[in-house]
Amino acid sequence: MNLLLAWPLYTPDTIWPQFKEEQIAGLFTPTHFIVLAAYALLLAVALFLSRKLTEKGVRRATVIVGALSTVCYILKSFYRSFLRDLGGMLPIYVSDLYIFASWFTLSKNKHIKRLGECFISFGSTTAGIAYILFPTTSLLVFPVWHPISIHGILYHWAILYIGILTLWKVYRPKASDFWYFFSFMTFFTAIALVLNNALPELGLNFMFVSLPIAIPILDWVYAASPVLYTIVVYLAQTVALYWVWYGGCVLARKRKETRIGGEAGLRAE
Repeated sequence: MNLLLAWPLYTPDTIWPQFKEEQIAGLFTPTHFIVLAAYALLLAVALFLSRKLTEKGVRRATVIVGALSTVCYILKSFYRSFLRDLGGMLPIYVSDLYIFASWFTLSKNKHIKRLGECFISFGSTTAGIAYILFPTTSLLVFPVWHPISIHGILYHWAILYIGILTLWKVYRPKASDFWYFFSFMTFFTAIALVLNNALPELGLNFMFVSLPIAIPILDWVYAASPVLYTIVVYLAQTVALYWVWYGGCVLARKRKETRIGGEAGLRAE
């Protein structure tokens, strides 16, 4: 704790200005909707241009984005260190876990590699969608042109793009993969809970498991019982998220097989 307090703290005007409310991007504002539209349009164009990308190309893109994300996160952590902002320094949020998962995809161990692909397909895709639909982090604090906001937008766009490509061209989900996803998320949730509870005076909320994030129903659960809130968020992120995605993939696969079978039957006639 003494070490944390010993970090240099620069003046707000030079490193973290107190922006006026009208300058901040905000939630469900015209700026937010403009960013959302651009985010969706660029994603659609990128996916269209990537339609002929091979599995090898997707794997290469995954590592490139992972490497760039690692460098950017180190730079962001350095910036946050001047503010003594431990919560913004450590990659212990669902979206941040792409950084680890991307390197796992390089592993020669089939289990570690599978874990990385599984998380990128389900976890990173969800994080990329959630960030832009309901931004509860940088866009609620900074203007859209601030480096932290720009980093957040580009990073979440990139992990959503890679997540969709991985699910489209690389990863074929199995029910048994749940244990990869479950163990990965549980590991980081445990670290998050230890840090959140060890340093309560810092207001840490890693993995969003200790404090509500401006969603009314979660506010109600937290008001009823902070412990229940933690359990609900943990199960939603670790169990429900996986099975919703897996169920969707199974339905999509069956529809595709039915359509192909129907077309084959028509040709046979």
